[in-house]
Amino acid sequence: EKLVLPMDGTNASVSNTTKDYSGYSKHGQLGEGGIGDSAEPTLATGKVGSGYRFDGTNDYINFTNVTHFQMADNFTIEAFVNFSFINSTAGSAPIVTRFVGSIFSDSYWFGLRRQTDTTARVQGSVLISNINQSVIGNTNLAAGQLYHVVMTYRAGNLTVYLDGRSDGSTATAGQVDLKSEPLRI
Repeated sequence: EKLVLPMDGTNASVSNTTKDYSGYSKHGQLGEGGIGDSAEPTLATGKVGSGYRFDGTNDYINFTNVTHFQMADNFTIEAFVNFSFINSTAGSAPIVTRFVGSIFSDSYWFGLRRQTDTTARVQGSVLISNINQSVIGNTNLAAGQLYHVVMTYRAGNLTVYLDGRSDGSTATAGQVDLKSEPLRI
């Protein structure tokens, strides 16, 4: 199954939601669901049109219908990202995660690992038999640039890609632990 979110802010079907155009109706809730709540991403002018801006601290889109996102093996997550900074107290910035609250207990976690306030590396993690398996890309990403980032988990390999090229990989064994935590972007 797929999740297709244009992320341009014009696709909201109901206030504080973002519409999934995949045909599976897996719409997401902006932040905590209250209008203008502190966890709701804001709209900003983008390269083409507008897009959601996440504050790097607590903004997210929440998907609670988790059965659609229980992927144990053979999956790909991809996004276009342009970050301005990564909070030094956070150490990392999730892009997509099955969120429990810690990178070490999420079913899967895909994001940016902070190197400095304005550089980061792509990171992917999966939880297998309650053990975190992780790969960090080799290339430093600079703030203020648009990147295409991808994480795949296939046939025992966890790989991250940067702009169409493999940037790091690690061998793993087993299926990703299936938990009931929500998906967050």
